[in-house]
Amino acid sequence: MKEPNTIKISANLSSVDVGYIDILIQKGISSSRTDFLHYAAKKEIDNHHSDLQKIIAEDSQEIMIDGHSADGFEVLIGRYDIDDAFLASLSQKRSVTNYYVIGQLHFNNIHDEDRLFKVIKSIKIFGKLYANDSIYNHYVGK
Repeated sequence: MKEPNTIKISANLSSVDVGYIDILIQKGISSSRTDFLHYAAKKEIDNHHSDLQKIIAEDSQEIMIDGHSADGFEVLIGRYDIDDAFLASLSQKRSVTNYYVIGQLHFNNIHDEDRLFKVIKSIKIFGKLYANDSIYNHYVGK
């Protein structure tokens, strides 16, 4: 079963703010609390687009300076799946990379974790990492 492209979060809002949201929903300006919060989050992200680009650029430089330098550095935005076939292609290219992930990264049925750890040097994730305990602890639990 494929995981959804959304991640459920919870937020504590004041009863007054929720009341205002409910008025907008009742009047048809917004269709639901979820849609309202999705729109508000997207608007705030858009408002900080240049800040986010600057932060990502600074983080990428920091990763490369901190001894994680490798053949490559990639920013992945969205949902990505990594499996043994993908790792084999990286190994054949003798490519080593660092990933900066905004979204979801899924490790699917990885049978050779040693190869994984050799070709993907580091992962910095903002969102959700789906992996077994060994892979998760290697990249996030450090």
